Amino acid sequence: METISGSSLLFKTSIVISIFLSGYFLLNFFFYLSDNIVFPSDGVFAGFYNIRFFNQLQLIFIFYSLFFIKNKKYQSIALISLTLNLLIIFISSARGVLLATIITLFLGYYIKIIKIKELNFIFKALTLSILLYILYLYLQPPNSFDKSLFRETSSGRIEMWIETIRGFDIKTLFVGNGAGTYSYTKYSLSHPHNIFLSLIHDWGLLFTITLMYILNKVISKSIKHIKEKKHTNGFKISFLTLISLLLLSFVSGTLVMPMSQIFVFLSIGFLLGSTNTKNLLEKPKSNIYYSIYMVIGAYLILSAISFNCLSDFPFGPNFWSNGQVSLSNCELFQ
Repeated sequence: METISGSSLLFKTSIVISIFLSGYFLLNFFFYLSDNIVFPSDGVFAGFYNIRFFNQLQLIFIFYSLFFIKNKKYQSIALISLTLNLLIIFISSARGVLLATIITLFLGYYIKIIKIKELNFIFKALTLSILLYILYLYLQPPNSFDKSLFRETSSGRIEMWIETIRGFDIKTLFVGNGAGTYSYTKYSLSHPHNIFLSLIHDWGLLFTITLMYILNKVISKSIKHIKEKKHTNGFKISFLTLISLLLLSFVSGTLVMPMSQIFVFLSIGFLLGSTNTKNLLEKPKSNIYYSIYMVIGAYLILSAISFNCLSDFPFGPNFWSNGQVSLSNCELFQ
């Protein structure tokens, strides 16, 4: 319920962060350009050693920008945020994010929570971003034209998915192998860039089916809420954000990264809070609190231990990678 009442602040703060980070990215680009150096999109952020981490946030920023479209006072801010984020998606060749955005927008239009005026506004931002992208291609140093946005390969994903499926055995299908145990040595990755394969490998088929059932219930209940026209603008944005992140998780590690995980759970919490108001007002039993404290305590202890297991090079982007994949590096008593 606190998430629902504070959603406006959440959306506004995200847009401020969105514009700041987009400006930071483009400012670095101009520094590289002035030095006539090929622009390394992975290396323009402190704290984002992989541009795909920021691309996941951009997907969230795009749909959070919809919060401001109906308010004429803030439409220019929404236009700036949408344009800059789409531009950086083009520059960083984030095909998965772009595809998830397009599918989610059309789905929103199909179930009538995105109006034609909103689509026109987004198309305006898309047109501006394409023009700026063309300018970016023109300003690049000679012989550095990057065709990665238009590449026809899967960037090794299909090969990795096939190898992952071939590695499944009876044990994996039943109980999995444990969090963070996946490794694909060819590209030094610790997740298979597909939510189904990732969950099955780590937790087993039973857990995966259970989780998918829960997500399906959340989505179907949300669609029913929308059809009954009980949804608010915040509900609409949370629903679209969740759908887009789930779509991206089919080709990326969305659900194993901390920041995108946070927004997935925020979206689910908002949707459940809006459709189960009466149940949430009931005070939970005290043993539920004790269970939560025990889980948090265990997590903090394991996290503290994991700092002694850090490898010099993180084995791929994964929330669990440090201290799980690299247990051989543990020196707990030194």
